[in-house]
Amino acid sequence: MARYIILTNQNNFYKIAASDELKDYFMNIPNSYVSKTMSETDFIEVKTEQKNVASVSGDTVTYFSCMGEPSLPTAFTKEQLQSYINNHIRPVLDNVIENQPNHPLINDINTYNNYLTSLNFDSLSYPINGPWEKYCYDNNITFVSLSEI
Repeated sequence: MARYIILTNQNNFYKIAASDELKDYFMNIPNSYVSKTMSETDFIEVKTEQKNVASVSGDTVTYFSCMGEPSLPTAFTKEQLQSYINNHIRPVLDNVIENQPNHPLINDINTYNNYLTSLNFDSLSYPINGPWEKYCYDNNITFVSLSEI
């Protein structure tokens, strides 16, 4: 299955898409966007917040590591994880659920939001090393990257 990176017409990173349906959804938003295929490995690493797009030149996409970025701890304490989920992820999910009911990933968004709502933070082992999204991926938790919505 093809994986896509969606760029603005200035070659700035915009979104990632795991399907043609999601790519088409983003491409139909009134703006000028360009899509390029990306490898499965690159897709997973962007989805799990391990790397992001640094630059694009022609068909070449260069990435940078997100590990150690000031906005993304390299390990989450319980309090940091609660703050990250409640202040960074949940507001975006709630907004999409309320304002974009036809989003192609709405079922996964609802599933992830329900999981986060009922998450017992005390049941996790801390610190959680690396991005929360990678933790979800590694533990087979259905999640949606903010880069996909």
